[in-house]
Amino acid sequence: MTMPPPNWYTDPADARVQRWWSGQDWTEHTRAAAPTGLPSPFAAADPYSIAGPASTPLKAADRDRQARQLNGVGYAGAVLAIISLLFNFFGLLSVLAIILSSVGLSKALKLRALGHRVTGRGWCIAGLVIGIVETLEYLVNWLR
Repeated sequence: MTMPPPNWYTDPADARVQRWWSGQDWTEHTRAAAPTGLPSPFAAADPYSIAGPASTPLKAADRDRQARQLNGVGYAGAVLAIISLLFNFFGLLSVLAIILSSVGLSKALKLRALGHRVTGRGWCIAGLVIGIVETLEYLVNWLR
């Protein structure tokens, strides 16, 4: 996929402002939208856009489903961390939980920057914390 050239584009999260596209990623630079602003190059093809209009409130089950669809890696990390509480074979599950939760947390931050309210960030943090605690517990028991 070819990326659009660097320029001011309509912010995909807020049409009232423009955000500078560096050619590779959105920057933190914004300005009030000008009538001549180019439309967002990602407005129609946002890969994370599966929810309905922003004005439609989501039910709890829908929010969970959306977070799992948008950030499955983060959820997988949290699930592995919870499983590692019961079975932590050679510390592998907790280490995998840390890795997947870290990747999921990074993705959650990107989703938040795109304007998504449901990102799975809490699950990623929980997976990260439980994974670290379980890894430390495994190491302490192994060193005895």
